[in-house]
This record gives sequence, C-alpha cells and structure tokens, in this order.
Amino acid sequence: VLCSIAAAMTVGVYGFVAGIVKLDDLGLALSRRANPGAKFFGNAILRGAVYLMKALSIAGTAAMFLVGGGIVAHGI
Repeated sequence: VLCSIAAAMTVGVYGFVAGIVKLDDLGLALSRRANPGAKFFGNAILRGAVYLMKALSIAGTAAMFLVGGGIVAHGI
C-alpha cells in the first residue's frame, strides 16, 4: 500500500509540474485561435503564467533556504 501511494504521489506531483511547465504552450495555442473567447482566455493564461512562475521561483528559493537552514540547525 505504501509503495502504491508513493508511486501515485510521484506521478501526481510530476504531472502537476509538467502541467505548469506546459501552461504557456496552452496559452499560446489558445491565443492563436480565431475564436475571440479562446483568444482572450489564451492571452489571460499567458499573462498569468508570468506571475505564477515568478511566485514559484520566490517560493522555491524560500523553501530551499528553509531546508538548508534545517539541515544546518539539526546538524549542530
């Protein structure tokens, strides 16, 4: 049971990350369509992806400092 949960979580997390990485491709594809609704939604995705990536880079940097600090603190 533990191995199947670990495998499902791994696939889920990597799938989620792959979705975030491909978000700009989806936005670009939608923004090139002739449908005005799809074009608007694609442009919104492209604009939002910039802020999402910036927020993730800040959160990732903070997480790495916390993990590194925890390793140093527990090592002492």
